[in-house]
Amino acid sequence: MTLDVSVGGASSDSYASVVEYNAYAMARGVDVSNSVSQKEAWLRVAAEYIDFMYAWRGTKSDSSQARMFPRNGLIDEDGVEVAYDAIPGRVKNSQMQIALELKSGADLFGANVDGSVQSKTTEVDGAVRETLAYFKGRSKIVKFPLVDNMLMPFYSGKNTGSPSVSVPVVRA
Repeated sequence: MTLDVSVGGASSDSYASVVEYNAYAMARGVDVSNSVSQKEAWLRVAAEYIDFMYAWRGTKSDSSQARMFPRNGLIDEDGVEVAYDAIPGRVKNSQMQIALELKSGADLFGANVDGSVQSKTTEVDGAVRETLAYFKGRSKIVKFPLVDNMLMPFYSGKNTGSPSVSVPVVRA
């Protein structure tokens, strides 16, 4: 099935195209000889990760859009409002970085793991990935510090399944 990268489309399944992914990967010295269908699959999964692993600021631009972006009410890292009908470059770059992680074997949504609490940082094909594993029977959480930092202007926290509350502190 061909990748749908229409901005704000009801059937859109990716922010970045395979052509953009190839350019991103080649600029980082990563081999792009995998099949188009494999790259499309990585981009689809990466878009799902971006959509569901973060609590996004603002609101969807259109209630019928399939993806979480574009959004209303987003401010970029320079304090400039992001156009309601645009996908921020940081979102596309994050999706492509996650797709590179998938190419390197990352298991984004985690299977059950054995063992006690541990933290490990690994590097595969130049992509840095931090994996945290918790007590037996719990899911592992895969973190991508580069992706988190790229997306930071647009999210209010990780999507943990419980609401997060931010309260401003004012000193008297």
